[in-house]
Amino acid sequence: MESLAWQKARLIAKVSVIIPTRNRAQLLKRAIQSILGQTYQDFEIIIVDDGSTDNTDEVAAGFRDERLRDECLNENWFMNLKHAQDIIEDWMRDYNEVRPHSPLNGRAPTEYAETATGL
Repeated sequence: MESLAWQKARLIAKVSVIIPTRNRAQLLKRAIQSILGQTYQDFEIIIVDDGSTDNTDEVAAGFRDERLRDECLNENWFMNLKHAQDIIEDWMRDYNEVRPHSPLNGRAPTEYAETATGL
């Protein structure tokens, strides 16, 4: 029987494709289409927008794919490296343990794993 940790790990995409961007809406659409067109499909796309002032957010929102996530940064978000690490670790914990995911019927990965395994 698989451990609960292994079952949780299987619920997370095997590949994370991270697209950093700033005011590149015209290139973002092509990049997303290229990724979605790949034969390998066990991935998530994370768009990290560094404060774009063009329509980058509209381009990202135009794709209706549950594997796509748009994250926006701003210049005052991190005060130092330790602060950045803390925020990223908190965000990862929230995303992997708390935040509901549409492919999991609106449940967080830990909740889905517990339901699926009966543990």
